[in-house]
This record gives sequence, C-alpha cells and structure tokens, in this order.
Amino acid sequence: MTSTNNIDGFGVRKYICIESVEIVIGTGVFSEISTGIEDFLGERSTAFENKLKNAKEIAFKKLRMHAAEKGGNAVIGIDIDYTEFTSNRIGLIANGTVVEMEKCETHFIDFAEGIRKLHELMTDGIIK
Repeated sequence: MTSTNNIDGFGVRKYICIESVEIVIGTGVFSEISTGIEDFLGERSTAFENKLKNAKEIAFKKLRMHAAEKGGNAVIGIDIDYTEFTSNRIGLIANGTVVEMEKCETHFIDFAEGIRKLHELMTDGIIK
C-alpha cells in the first residue's frame, strides 16, 4: 500500500478497480470532556488523535482485505480524507487503486560506465 502511483522495482500488471472505505467514529462524552480540558490548557487532544489513528488503521486493513478479495496484491494512489458530521461524528474516507503488481527485472549501468561505453561507440565510429 502506497500513496504514490508506483512502487520501485515493481510494475503494474493489471489495474483492477478503485476502492473506497469509510469509517465513522463518534467522539464520545469522555473524549469531549478531556479534549475541552486539553484545549483550555493549550495541549494536544490525544483522545481525538488516538481515535483518528485507530480509524486510519481500520481503513487500511479494510483496503487490504478488499484488494485481496478482488485479486489484487497492492493498493496504490491512496488518499485519505476526513469529514465532520453532526452529533460529534467524524468520518474517514480512504481511496486507492487496487492493482496486481509484478517485480520488474531492470538492469542499471552506473553513469561512469555509461559514459565509457558511449565513448567506445563514438571511437569505433558506431555513433557519430
């Protein structure tokens, strides 16, 4: 899973589908009270942070599960959005493209070696 559109060393063999998962969480009375106190003291809202972190972990697990169910082995281009509903509800929406990836066989020549080969080709008259 990645937010980028590719994974180094792998190529997309097949684009399967775009998948979305939605998680809605309630803030809860205790979170509201502790957040109010933390806000008053100028501190971070750890209760909300933990709820958002857990929601994100659940969303990623659901994306992985959906990808596997549809025959994919990766989810690329992941985007996460948050929204606020009434009655102290927060929504997390995660989207990504389910794909089948395969390892690419690449051969790299270092820059200096490439210059030497180019020079040889020019010296031999193959490249002018």
